[in-house]
Amino acid sequence: MPAAPDADAIAALPACQNPVNRTCDFYYDCLEKAQPCGSDGYAVSFGGHYCNAFKDGVSTFDTKGQYWIWEVMHCLQVSLIPMLTNKTATCDSIRTFGFNSHPACYLTYGKYSICDLDPLVDGVALIKILGIKTILEVDVLRNELAVGVGCLKELLTKAIEAVLLGA
Repeated sequence: MPAAPDADAIAALPACQNPVNRTCDFYYDCLEKAQPCGSDGYAVSFGGHYCNAFKDGVSTFDTKGQYWIWEVMHCLQVSLIPMLTNKTATCDSIRTFGFNSHPACYLTYGKYSICDLDPLVDGVALIKILGIKTILEVDVLRNELAVGVGCLKELLTKAIEAVLLGA
């Protein structure tokens, strides 16, 4: 579907230029309105759906995990701002763009990386919220691989620094 005729006006709204922390409204009030893809589109079926699921389940994470969740939620929304006025965007390209933004948000946005989280608390909470079916989707698996490689790089960098610094 092409961009909505008023996509520029929607994109100019303050909440669309700077998504409100700890909310999921951006997906519905900005992305879906500017680039309508319906209930099967990325904004509603993945972005908004999982944003709300994580918001509702944030208490199942430890303190570090909760901080990470809020930061990632904001990062994922901010990363989609360019799509609001992209005149050539399709529903498929929005989905691809959205999924491609995940690894960077998980690894490098905010104070903590996903690699810093407690696997027995936060890892279990992630799996419970996402569900096995979602974890096994191709786009999600691709992101899991990228994040795994990113965590391995972080681990190796820390190990090399420790050796070089004699720690």
